[in-house]
Amino acid sequence: MKKNAKKGLYMNKLAMLALVFSSFSFAGECVYPDETVCKAAEQGNVLAQGKLGYFYQYGWGVEPDDAEAAKWYSKAALQGDAISQSALAGLYQKGSGVKQDYTEAAKWYLKAAEQGESSSQYYLGRLYEDGTGVKQNYAEAAKWYLKAAAQDHTTAQVRLGLLYEEGSGVGKDLSKAKEYYGKACNKGIRITCDAYEELRDKGVR
Repeated sequence: MKKNAKKGLYMNKLAMLALVFSSFSFAGECVYPDETVCKAAEQGNVLAQGKLGYFYQYGWGVEPDDAEAAKWYSKAALQGDAISQSALAGLYQKGSGVKQDYTEAAKWYLKAAEQGESSSQYYLGRLYEDGTGVKQNYAEAAKWYLKAAAQDHTTAQVRLGLLYEEGSGVGKDLSKAKEYYGKACNKGIRITCDAYEELRDKGVR
């Protein structure tokens, strides 16, 4: 076979391969059934990107796919969307759709927490309390719990009650502990009701 003929066949093969691969969806392309959401997300609309992340995570209109959820949450998170940052952090914390990475989780929780997202403030506080993904720091944990508790985050109130009762990261203050136990108790957290009553019976005001 002549050299030019071989070259022609080779080019034809390349053309056929290009045609085949053009029919596949590559990373970054949207394959969600709602084309309106897809188009907006692909054009960089942060709300659409966050929605796609949520839809894929919880299986709204598609089979649940945490990897796809992480992809779209990442796009929205990079544009500063606090809800997507928090959701992405949660995926990193659990290792769902991405490789488990507590440091990466802490990074995204911090970005969302600094924007006032209460769940991220709580989870960031918990990472500091446990020393997971960050250096253990009870004072830093208390700081973020306080911010979340000020937004009426129940679990943050529970953790604050414990920190104040133990004097971890904050000065030991049984009155404060009782106060936060009481807040959580009012929302039906039975164990904090017991803790509240115990402190009350000891004469703590």
